[in-house]
Amino acid sequence: MRHIESKTCIRFKKRTNEKKYVRIFKGNGCKSHVGRVVFKQELSLGEGCESIGII
Repeated sequence: MRHIESKTCIRFKKRTNEKKYVRIFKGNGCKSHVGRVVFKQELSLGEGCESIGII
């Protein structure tokens, strides 16, 4: 995540009471729904997802 922040305009912050947010978790594979999901957007970053070009 630090690498993404250092190379892009994207900034990550811990969720407080936001109703719309992205939940990043270590799941099976590198996946998320395509397009905007109402309220909670889930983003699975499993083993191997940290490689440049995967996400």
